[in-house]
Amino acid sequence: MATNAFDPYKALDVPRDANEKQIRKAYSQALRSVHPDRDASLNEQGRALNAARREDLLKAQNTLLSPHQRSAFDSGQSNRSTSRSTAPSTQNVGGRYLGA
Repeated sequence: MATNAFDPYKALDVPRDANEKQIRKAYSQALRSVHPDRDASLNEQGRALNAARREDLLKAQNTLLSPHQRSAFDSGQSNRSTSRSTAPSTQNVGGRYLGA
Protein backbone atom coordinates (compact mmCIF):
# COMPACT_ATOMS: atom_id res chain seq x y z
CA MET A 1 0.00 0.00 0.00
CA ALA A 2 1.33 3.47 -0.83
CA THR A 3 2.38 5.65 2.07
CA ASN A 4 -0.09 8.39 1.15
CA ALA A 5 -3.05 6.03 0.77
CA PHE A 6 -6.08 6.66 2.96
CA ASP A 7 -6.08 4.49 6.08
CA PRO A 8 -9.36 4.55 8.02
CA TYR A 9 -7.71 3.00 11.07
CA LYS A 10 -5.22 5.87 11.27
CA ALA A 11 -7.88 8.47 10.51
CA LEU A 12 -9.90 7.35 13.53
CA ASP A 13 -6.86 6.24 15.57
CA VAL A 14 -8.34 2.81 16.30
CA PRO A 15 -6.70 -0.64 16.30
CA ARG A 16 -7.35 -3.03 13.42
CA ASP A 17 -9.50 -5.23 15.67
CA ALA A 18 -11.71 -2.33 16.83
CA ASN A 19 -15.36 -3.18 17.30
CA GLU A 20 -18.35 -1.05 16.25
CA LYS A 21 -18.60 0.69 19.63
CA GLN A 22 -14.92 1.68 19.57
CA ILE A 23 -15.21 2.98 16.00
CA ARG A 24 -18.29 5.07 16.75
CA LYS A 25 -16.69 6.49 19.92
CA ALA A 26 -13.47 7.38 18.10
CA TYR A 27 -15.46 9.02 15.29
CA SER A 28 -17.48 11.08 17.75
CA GLN A 29 -14.40 12.23 19.67
CA ALA A 30 -12.46 13.10 16.53
CA LEU A 31 -15.42 14.89 15.00
CA ARG A 32 -15.79 17.06 18.10
CA SER A 33 -12.30 18.47 17.57
CA VAL A 34 -13.08 19.69 14.03
CA HIS A 35 -16.69 20.74 14.53
CA PRO A 36 -17.42 24.14 12.90
CA ASP A 37 -18.71 25.61 16.18
CA ARG A 38 -15.58 24.61 18.07
CA ASP A 39 -13.47 27.58 16.95
CA ALA A 40 -15.38 30.47 15.40
CA SER A 41 -12.16 32.43 14.92
CA LEU A 42 -10.81 30.09 12.23
CA ASN A 43 -10.07 31.70 8.90
CA GLU A 44 -11.39 30.33 5.62
CA GLN A 45 -8.40 28.04 5.16
CA GLY A 46 -8.81 26.58 8.65
CA ARG A 47 -12.51 25.96 8.06
CA ALA A 48 -11.70 24.26 4.75
CA LEU A 49 -9.12 22.01 6.44
CA ASN A 50 -11.63 21.08 9.15
CA ALA A 51 -14.26 20.32 6.49
CA ALA A 52 -11.81 18.03 4.68
CA ARG A 53 -10.96 16.32 7.98
CA ARG A 54 -14.68 15.77 8.70
CA GLU A 55 -15.06 14.17 5.27
CA ASP A 56 -12.10 11.87 5.99
CA LEU A 57 -13.56 10.92 9.36
CA LEU A 58 -16.92 10.08 7.81
CA LYS A 59 -15.25 8.06 5.06
CA ALA A 60 -13.19 6.19 7.66
CA GLN A 61 -16.21 5.40 9.81
CA ASN A 62 -18.28 4.24 6.83
CA THR A 63 -15.43 2.03 5.63
CA LEU A 64 -14.90 0.39 9.00
CA LEU A 65 -18.59 -0.08 9.83
CA SER A 66 -19.40 -1.71 6.48
CA PRO A 67 -18.32 -5.37 6.65
CA HIS A 68 -17.84 -5.48 2.86
CA GLN A 69 -15.77 -2.29 2.68
CA ARG A 70 -13.73 -3.18 5.75
CA SER A 71 -12.82 -6.63 4.47
CA ALA A 72 -11.95 -5.15 1.07
CA PHE A 73 -9.67 -2.60 2.72
CA ASP A 74 -8.09 -5.20 5.01
CA SER A 75 -7.36 -7.50 2.08
CA GLY A 76 -5.59 -4.67 0.25
CA GLN A 77 -8.21 -4.06 -2.40
CA SER A 78 -8.79 -0.51 -3.53
CA ASN A 79 -11.65 1.39 -1.90
CA ARG A 80 -12.48 2.69 -5.36
CA SER A 81 -14.10 -0.65 -6.13
CA THR A 82 -16.89 0.24 -3.69
CA SER A 83 -18.29 3.08 -5.76
CA ARG A 84 -21.87 2.18 -4.87
CA SER A 85 -22.56 3.82 -1.56
CA THR A 86 -23.47 1.43 1.20
CA ALA A 87 -23.17 4.17 3.79
CA PRO A 88 -26.08 4.87 6.07
CA SER A 89 -27.80 8.23 5.87
CA THR A 90 -26.04 11.10 7.60
CA GLN A 91 -28.76 11.13 10.26
CA ASN A 92 -27.64 7.68 11.38
CA VAL A 93 -23.94 8.51 11.32
CA GLY A 94 -22.41 10.57 14.06
CA GLY A 95 -25.57 11.45 15.95
CA ARG A 96 -26.07 15.08 16.78
CA TYR A 97 -23.18 16.32 14.65
CA LEU A 98 -24.58 15.33 11.28
CA GLY A 99 -28.22 16.19 11.44
CA ALA A 100 -29.81 14.04 14.11
